[in-house]
Amino acid sequence: MAHATIYFSDSTQFNENIATFIGEKGAELFLQHHFSSNNVPLINYLSYLADEKTYGLYMLQACSRLDSLYSTFNDTMSVYNKTLAKYRLIAQIMLEVKNLPLKNYKRYQCDFKDKKLPGNTHFLDYKRYRSTQQTFEVIYTVKAGSDFKKFVGFFKN
Repeated sequence: MAHATIYFSDSTQFNENIATFIGEKGAELFLQHHFSSNNVPLINYLSYLADEKTYGLYMLQACSRLDSLYSTFNDTMSVYNKTLAKYRLIAQIMLEVKNLPLKNYKRYQCDFKDKKLPGNTHFLDYKRYRSTQQTFEVIYTVKAGSDFKKFVGFFKN
């Protein structure tokens, strides 16, 4: 529904970020409106949002780390050495998740038993869906005065 309301044909990243923000903020407002502040669904959702923010910011930092690594690759490096360097960095990134202050660590932990690490798509999804969430939060609170309709109107116009 967010894409039907706010959509810029030349900006996939903006469209996905705004849809994510609207969806999450809308769900939060719905739960606040229909349940008391100490209601378990609302508490669980706010905990989920806090974890998503923490993990999302970490994944965006991880994107920068991967970009830095990829910028060191050159034509003289073998595919094997490039793949090994990438694998080692992604493994390190995923191991460091356990150091994040998450309430539900299991949601984000990597299953090393299957020897599967996330690929570039996992990290790029955080750029596509979460790279401007902090900006939208500022616009929502400061420019729109925490008024959801004003926030949507800000982008619609």
